[in-house]
Amino acid sequence: MKLLLIANPVSGRRRALRRRQRLEAILAARGHEVTTRITRAAGDAARFAALRPPDLDRIVVAGGDGTLNEVLNGLGERLGPPIVQLPSGTANILAHEYGLPGDPEAVADLVEGGVVRHLDLGVIGERRFLLLASCGFDAMVTRAIRRRRSGALGYRGYLRPIFETLWRYREPQLFVRIDAGEELPAALVVVSNTRNYGGLFCVTDRARGDSGQLDVCLFARASRRHLVRYAWAGFRGRIARLDGVLYRTGRRIAIRSAEPVPVEVDGDDYADTPVEIRVVPRAVPIVMPPARG
Repeated sequence: MKLLLIANPVSGRRRALRRRQRLEAILAARGHEVTTRITRAAGDAARFAALRPPDLDRIVVAGGDGTLNEVLNGLGERLGPPIVQLPSGTANILAHEYGLPGDPEAVADLVEGGVVRHLDLGVIGERRFLLLASCGFDAMVTRAIRRRRSGALGYRGYLRPIFETLWRYREPQLFVRIDAGEELPAALVVVSNTRNYGGLFCVTDRARGDSGQLDVCLFARASRRHLVRYAWAGFRGRIARLDGVLYRTGRRIAIRSAEPVPVEVDGDDYADTPVEIRVVPRAVPIVMPPARG
């Protein structure tokens, strides 16, 4: 096979570097033609994807959800070839959702014998996403991280931005319209293509990546007390059961607010409200492990 490997050296640091180098060696030993491109700055992964040769068999992404999102946004109208991920980020939502391996030998097996599954594509403005978009407290934290981040993050890297955001936090007032329905009030909104959130939580527990719909959780309240309650419920996979949480699905979601509120996409800061989100069904080819049994 002819492969393009796009690697983010910041994701996972030394351990991820060793795994990526091991994967390169395994693929080369198996007779594959591997071209490796290393990102040095934001936007590099998208640029490498945009400049890919036309005869590629697979794109291998060695990085986290943000690197995967960049590649997705660099592919242009032709969303191919199929993507294989060697997960090395903090959350690794896609890997958690679908049981993607992190062992280089297993990833090489996936390159050769995995099943191509077409997942729904989310689009917000001109930005594509595969996993989720959200508006409210978590997006405020994501913006705080962007302002101070200088390298690999890890879960501990979230603690200071979370507490700093909580210190100055004011519960936002959002208004959400799903498809042609009535406008619904909310203080926090998660629009997702996956059940997994952040690698640790389950928010949209009925989501399926190829359903042709986006799953939406609307939280009527999002005070500091409510946020702690949501975090605990999300850790246990029970958010949708809480009073004050409205669960919906739709193909088009519009979010507005009286004052600008941050929005994050696949774990990265995106923009402020208002935003419009839509789904393109089964548009993204991702290589998955073969079904068992």
